[in-house]
Amino acid sequence: MFTSGVVEHLKKSRGRISLLLQQFREVGSDGRALGAFLGGVESQFGKVVANELLSLAPKLGIDLKALVSEEAVEARKETRPPDGVEQTFTTASNAGDLEKILNVLSRHPGLFRNAGTDGLIVQAIRSEGSVGLASFEKLSANSRACAGCLSDALIRACVEVAKDADVVDRIVIEVASSNAAAGEDTFALLLRKRAQIGNGPKVNGILKAMKAKGVDLNDKLAKEAMSAFGRCAAIERIDQFYRTLERRNASPAMRTEANRARLTAHVLNSDMPKAMEHFEKIESPCESDFIRVAQGWIAASQPRKALMTLDSMRQRRLEMDSSSYEVALSIYAALAHSHGVESVLEEMSTKRIRCDTNAYESAMRGLYIAGDKAGVARLYRRARQHFPEPTESMLLSLIAAYVRNDELGKVQSISSRLITAGWRPGIKTANFLLKAYASRGCVEHVDALFAKFSLLKLQPTSETFEALMLAKLHAGDSVSAIRTYRDFRHRSLEARPALFRLLLKATHRIGQRGQVRAILSEMLEKGLEVDNATFKLMIQCTFGDVEEICFLLEEMVARDLSLTPSLLVALLDVLPVSGSQQEASAVVQTIESMEPMIVDEETLPHLMRALRRVGRDDLAKKTFYSVKERDRESFLELVLASPTTRSAEISLEEAFTSGFRNESMLAAVVKKYADEGNIDSAVNTWKKMRIDDASAYSEALLYLSELVSGDWVKDVLRSSPRLMAQDNAWLAVTRAYTREKQFSRAIETIRKCFNFKSDGARLAQMYEELLGGLAKAGQLRRAQRMFKVMRRRQVPTTPKTLSYLIEAAGNDRDAESVVDLIRIARQRHLHLDSRDVSKAIDTASKLCGLLPVGGP
Repeated sequence: MFTSGVVEHLKKSRGRISLLLQQFREVGSDGRALGAFLGGVESQFGKVVANELLSLAPKLGIDLKALVSEEAVEARKETRPPDGVEQTFTTASNAGDLEKILNVLSRHPGLFRNAGTDGLIVQAIRSEGSVGLASFEKLSANSRACAGCLSDALIRACVEVAKDADVVDRIVIEVASSNAAAGEDTFALLLRKRAQIGNGPKVNGILKAMKAKGVDLNDKLAKEAMSAFGRCAAIERIDQFYRTLERRNASPAMRTEANRARLTAHVLNSDMPKAMEHFEKIESPCESDFIRVAQGWIAASQPRKALMTLDSMRQRRLEMDSSSYEVALSIYAALAHSHGVESVLEEMSTKRIRCDTNAYESAMRGLYIAGDKAGVARLYRRARQHFPEPTESMLLSLIAAYVRNDELGKVQSISSRLITAGWRPGIKTANFLLKAYASRGCVEHVDALFAKFSLLKLQPTSETFEALMLAKLHAGDSVSAIRTYRDFRHRSLEARPALFRLLLKATHRIGQRGQVRAILSEMLEKGLEVDNATFKLMIQCTFGDVEEICFLLEEMVARDLSLTPSLLVALLDVLPVSGSQQEASAVVQTIESMEPMIVDEETLPHLMRALRRVGRDDLAKKTFYSVKERDRESFLELVLASPTTRSAEISLEEAFTSGFRNESMLAAVVKKYADEGNIDSAVNTWKKMRIDDASAYSEALLYLSELVSGDWVKDVLRSSPRLMAQDNAWLAVTRAYTREKQFSRAIETIRKCFNFKSDGARLAQMYEELLGGLAKAGQLRRAQRMFKVMRRRQVPTTPKTLSYLIEAAGNDRDAESVVDLIRIARQRHLHLDSRDVSKAIDTASKLCGLLPVGGP
C-alpha cells in the first residue's frame, strides 16, 4: 500500500506499517484526533510518511473533505491561547519547570497542536530528572483531551526518568489501554526500567502490552525480557518464559540468555553454588557474566573467590571497562589490600578510563571496614590530586578511620585546614565529627565546631543536639545537657528517640524527680516510638516512686510491650530506694500473676539477684528452675537464694554435678554456716575451697572472721602470698582482732595494709570496723585519735564511721565533738542515719544549744 521509499524509511525509523494503518483508521472519524495523529507521525517519521498516509485516506474510506470542514468548525469554536502563553510555555521548558508546563497545558490544551510542543515537554522532563505519578497522569489527561494520545517521544522520556514502580506501572497501563504510540525501543526501555526497579510479575504486564500493540517479540525484546526476569530474581518466570520461547522456535542464543538470567537471579538470592552451576553452562561468558559472579562472591563475603573470578576474566583477554574496574576496587578494598587498590587506579589512569568519585568512595569505605587506616589515608591523598574538593563520603571514611584509632588530633587538624581553605562540610559530616568528639569527652572541640555552624551555613538537626548533650554528659555536666535539650525544643526540630534517652540519663544523674510523665507525653506528641531501652531509663528516673512506676506499666500495656527481664531487673533495682518493702512485695506479686517471661541465660542471674534484693528468694529459685540454659552466675545466685544451709549444700552439689564449680558458691555456704554460728561446718566447707580463686577464698575468710580468732586468721594470711594481695583477707584480720577487742593488733594490721597500698574503699571499711569497735568499747579518745590519722592519710570517711563516733561522743556527753563531726558530714555531703545518731544529737543540743533537736 505504501511506496517502496516510504516502506524503507519506516524500516529505518523502526515504525510498524500495520500499526500506523490501524491507528489511522481508529482516528479517521474524528477530525481533531486525525490532525493530532498526523502531527505526531510527522514529528516521528517525517513529512513524507504523513503525506503518504493522507494520500491513502480514500482507499481506507476516510472522507478528508468532511473532516477538514469539521476541523475548521471546531477550530473556530476554540479560542487561540492569549498572547504570551506560548512564550511562558517555552520559558518554563527551557528552565526545566515541568510543574509550570503542566499547569499551562491544563489551562490551554490547544498548545499540544503546536509542532514543537512535544519536544519542549521532553526537554523539561529530562531537565527535571524525574516524573511523579501525579505529573504523569496530568500530562496523560491533557494529551488525551487535545491530541488523543501521548507520543512515543513523551512516553520514552517519562520512562527514562521514572524512579518509582508506580509510575512505570501507570505508563504500561497508558500504553496498553490508549492510542499511545509505542514502538520496539519504548518497550525495550520499559523492560530495562522494570528490571532496575524489580518485581518480576510486572514484567508480564509489559509483555501483554506489547501483544496488545501488535509489537512482535523478537530476539532483542526477548533478551530484554529475560534480563528483566533475572534482575527481578524470578527463577520460575525465567523457566516459564523460556518454555514459551521454545514453543515459538526461539534462536539457540535464547538458551544462553536464559542461563544468564538464572545466573543473575541466583546471585541476587545469594545462592552462589547454583549461580556457578548456570555460569558454567554459558558457552562463551562475556565481561558482564564474570562481573556478576564477582559481585556475588563479594556479597557473600568471599573476596578471594571474587579475585579469582576477575583473574579468569583477564586470562580470557576480555576487555575491562569502568564497571569491571570498580568491582576490582571493591575486591581489593574488602581484602584490605590498599596497594592492590592503588594498582587498579594506576591501570585505569594508564588506559585513560575515567575514575569518578564513586569509585574512590566505595574503595575508601571498603578499606575502612577492613580496618586499613593507612590505606584510607593514602587513597584520600590520591583523590585530592584528582578532585578539587573531597566528597562527604571520602571525608567520612577518613575521619572514621582516625576516630577508630583515637587520633582526634588529626581529625581536628584535617577539618580545620579544610574549613580554612573554604570547604563547607555537609550536616552529615559535621554531626559525625561532633559525635566523635563527644563520645571521647572532647567538649572543647564540640563547642568550637558548633560555634562555626552559622559561618558554615549549617542548620542543626536532632543528631547535632544529641552530640552536644552527649558531650555535656561525658563532662559530668548534666544540668547543661538539660539546658541543651531545652534549646533544641525551642527550635522546633524533628526529634529522635536517642535525644530523649540522653535527656533521661541527665535527669537521672541529677536526681530530678517527677519528670517521667512530661518526657513520655512529649515523645508521644512527636510521634516517637518508646522502646524497651527508653522505658528502662524511665523506670530508673522514677527513683522508686510506685505511682510513677504503675503509670509506666500501664503505658507499656497500652503499647503491647511485654515486661522483659531487663525491664524487670531495672524495676526491682529502683523499688528498694522508696524504703517500702511492702510496695516491693506488691509489685513482685503482680509479676507472679503475669504470664511466664522468656528469660535467657544472660538475664537470669541479674533477675535472680534483683529478686533476692527485695526479699523474694522463693521467686528467685522458681525463676532459676524455669530456665533451661544456666551458667555459673545463675548457680551462684541459686546458692545465695537458699533459705537454709542444707538447701544451700543441695544447690551446691547440683551446680558441681552440672559442671559449674565456683569458689564463690562455697564462700556463700561458709557465710550461711557463719550466720548460724556453726564454726566446724563453716571451717570444713572453707577447707574444701581452692586457693586458686584468691578473691572468693579471702571472701570466705572474711565470713569466718566472725567466728574464729584473729591469730588464726592472721596465720592463714601469712601462709599464702596470694592472700597477701587480697584486701578482704586484711579486712578479715582487722575484723577478728576488733571483735576480740585486741585493738592494738587491729591498728598494726591496718598500718601494714596501708603500706601495701590497698584500695581506699577497703581501707575505709577497715577503719570503720576499728572505730566502731573502739566506740562501742567506750574508748572515745583513742577512736578520735585514729580518726585524725585516717583523715591525715586521706582515707575516705564513711557515714557509718561518723555515726559510730557521734554516738560515742554523745554517750560521753562531748557536745563539741558531736558538732564538729556533724559539720564534717555536712561538708562531705554524707547522709547520716538519724536513728543511729539521734540520741547523740539530742544530747549535744541540750548541752550547748547549738543544734535544733532532731539532728541535721
